[in-house]
Amino acid sequence: MIRLAHVSDTHRNQVDLADYPGYVIHTGDFTDSGSPREYDELLRAVEGYADKLIPVPGNHDTARLGIFDSEGAARRFDQFLARIHGVQAHRYFDKAPMIRRLAVDGAQATVIGLNSCAMTASPHDLAEGEIGREQRDALDRALTEARGNGPVILALHHHPFLHSYSMLLADAEELGWIIEGRVDVLLFGHHHHPGRWSGRLGIPHTLAADDSSRTGWAREITIAPGGAINVSPMRVTCGK
Repeated sequence: MIRLAHVSDTHRNQVDLADYPGYVIHTGDFTDSGSPREYDELLRAVEGYADKLIPVPGNHDTARLGIFDSEGAARRFDQFLARIHGVQAHRYFDKAPMIRRLAVDGAQATVIGLNSCAMTASPHDLAEGEIGREQRDALDRALTEARGNGPVILALHHHPFLHSYSMLLADAEELGWIIEGRVDVLLFGHHHHPGRWSGRLGIPHTLAADDSSRTGWAREITIAPGGAINVSPMRVTCGK
């Protein structure tokens, strides 16, 4: 059985999952401003489960205060990945999907991570996001390749169908066209408000995380041999 914990928006107050026996999907906003000091803190905080961590970047990881986009902060996220996963780690700065195939005790799954952070010149865009055409095209290909290899889990930071000011994913509609009926679990954060939907966009499990370290709650997704999926709440503790 594959076990995955979904956490998000920890904002320098990282949860302690060193003893968790599965993988950890973090849907972004590890930091407040993506500074070198914050990434050094983050590296120490996740040391106990770095090899199990499957992260995607949030707007606070790639922009000062989450709104002043910074190439330096965005590249520091990839440098963080290289330090925990090795020199061949995925480069989110290039706006390409991260693909990780999992196989545990007869169960298998594909996890796809997206960079939904939009690098813009205007702070008036606030915390809006965008997948981008090239990344959407690459996602389309990845979903085709994942067919027949167990459930597909898609993770990104921005809310894919909340259209409020400052939380907007600019190309949410285009993303929906690609993923409809082709993803089994959709994970995201950003809004700091938990939610769960079944059947939206033809996806059995859509899960929005809150700011996990503040609330002390996360969700666990388990995948059994044969592909059966179960979702349940789980307690987490803050490890700073």
